[in-house]
Amino acid sequence: MSSLNASFIGYTVGLLCHSIKRNRKPALVAVEIHRLQDGRFKLQAVSAHNLAPLHGDRAIITAEEYENAPRNPYDDCRLAVWALRKCGWNAG
Repeated sequence: MSSLNASFIGYTVGLLCHSIKRNRKPALVAVEIHRLQDGRFKLQAVSAHNLAPLHGDRAIITAEEYENAPRNPYDDCRLAVWALRKCGWNAG
């Protein structure tokens, strides 16, 4: 997906995670969030150290799914845990 087809929204906080899909060592991972031109959202797992994309660890979700994501103004970890799970990572 080219950056021309998406608008950057932001990052979640980085959390120490284990990969659900692959046999990887624990890693500090955040999620980069983009809104696609068709209204869906792209969640891309990235290294929380240098924001490098973790290849293959992404999800495309509907606008409704993104709007219904768990949010708490006092706890940024709730959204991060939800987004990480969508990308194949388990925090905690």
